[in-house]
Amino acid sequence: NVGGTSEAMIENKTGFLVKQGNHKDVIEKINMLLNDQKLRKEFGEIGHVFVKENFSWENIAKRFVPVLRNVLDQ
Repeated sequence: NVGGTSEAMIENKTGFLVKQGNHKDVIEKINMLLNDQKLRKEFGEIGHVFVKENFSWENIAKRFVPVLRNVLDQ
């Protein structure tokens, strides 16, 4: 859980957040994914939709246009 990771995912829906330096938690989460095909598939499907809705170039542009207009108006 560092940087913008938490903004780029949904905890327990598209992936897992682990505390920095918590090696046991990382191993546990990796094992969960290795042993649960359904969970991997769900994370992938939900993650694909989440990224498409929040991080497509079209959606990023929609968020930045008002900011740029505000800057240009000043």
